[in-house]
Amino acid sequence: MDIRAEILGGLEIIKWMDNDFEYFLPSGGETKVNLRVSVPEKNFNSEYPITIKFTQVSGFEEGMVSFGLSYKKSFKVLVIREPRKRIALEKIGVRGIILIILVLAILVVIYFIWIKKKVSFKDSELNNLSNTK
Repeated sequence: MDIRAEILGGLEIIKWMDNDFEYFLPSGGETKVNLRVSVPEKNFNSEYPITIKFTQVSGFEEGMVSFGLSYKKSFKVLVIREPRKRIALEKIGVRGIILIILVLAILVVIYFIWIKKKVSFKDSELNNLSNTK
């Protein structure tokens, strides 16, 4: 059967991708309707109601009383800004925080030991140079 699709609500954000709004629907089957949704920039946390109506345009038999079918489908397009991913301290836990502090403290100690050895090495070289003169 042939059906005609019509957008009843949401024309501000939804557009047809096809030039023809009539589609063939096989008995007991499905067909794809190509639409494009374009949301205005920086319009976060908003909701757009969309309604599309499908109406039967063929498949009627002559000489008999026939009923045409019509089907409306409504849905909402929700525009939600995805939050930036953050490390939650609750997920790390107390043990994790203590471990991070411990690792940082060890790194600081290693850095100061390294600096002290570097300074003492330079002092010993200066002493050796002054003693040889």
